[in-house]
Amino acid sequence: MEFPLACLLQISLYISKNNARKAALSSFIGAVVDWYDFLVYGIVAALIFKDQFFPSIDGNMGTLAALATFGVGFFILTQFLILYLLTNFVLND
Repeated sequence: MEFPLACLLQISLYISKNNARKAALSSFIGAVVDWYDFLVYGIVAALIFKDQFFPSIDGNMGTLAALATFGVGFFILTQFLILYLLTNFVLND
């Protein structure tokens, strides 16, 4: 038994919309978890890491050193994001 072409196209469109919604939701959840991780790490870097990783440095300089390590991690993440955007949207014309 064969389905009409219009029926197959509607089924295909429904499946692709459903997959697109799943992909968008998964991407959103992944981004939220990633930014939550950076938020928690930033708070912990400012309050706790100065004493754990830089005990021989003064309190304010320890905080700056801990936040500098946080900044380096954030810089590396943004470089990967920029590289991804450049390779997928700008350079593939």
